[in-house]
Amino acid sequence: MQENNPELKNKIIDAARELFVKKGYYHTNMPDIVKSAKVSIGAVYHYFKGKESLAKEIHDYSVQLLEENFQNKILIRNTAKERVHTFIKMMFEWTENDPVLVEYLLFARPQDIFNEKISICSSEGFVLVMDIIKYGQQNSEIKEGDPYPYYAILSGSVSRYIELYFDKKLELPITDYIEKAYEITWNAIKKE
Repeated sequence: MQENNPELKNKIIDAARELFVKKGYYHTNMPDIVKSAKVSIGAVYHYFKGKESLAKEIHDYSVQLLEENFQNKILIRNTAKERVHTFIKMMFEWTENDPVLVEYLLFARPQDIFNEKISICSSEGFVLVMDIIKYGQQNSEIKEGDPYPYYAILSGSVSRYIELYFDKKLELPITDYIEKAYEITWNAIKKE
């Protein structure tokens, strides 16, 4: 019987996530994952029942990282202004430091293997970003009224910059756009 080896399991997860981003979930098969991770098929099936359970574990791990980063970096800020700035900074730095994970979170999750449709506009990411907006409205820092337009401005700005980064359209590293993205976004949502 094979022992549990966290490094081996993470190697499989990392390889699968990268393949899901590069080739897509449906164009990736178990032999691709075995080859990329440089492990045996037995090792993959020791940790995962199949590609679907592997994708669900990748999803859970990725969301856990997002929520931990949100908790440790954003919710500790006292103002919505600081939270917006920290959110943009966190996402741009994360994109530069771990582009595969961010691209997976935003664009490559196989939605139909989950019980609900997930995207940047729903589920975990939606709740976290909406919390920033509602916090700002409660503290009279963000414009009153329907929070959805302000959510769209914040999440849309961040996701579009990240998409431009992945499409290699930005002339500078994405982190060089933190202050400008923050300034434009904050000016659009702040209460006058």
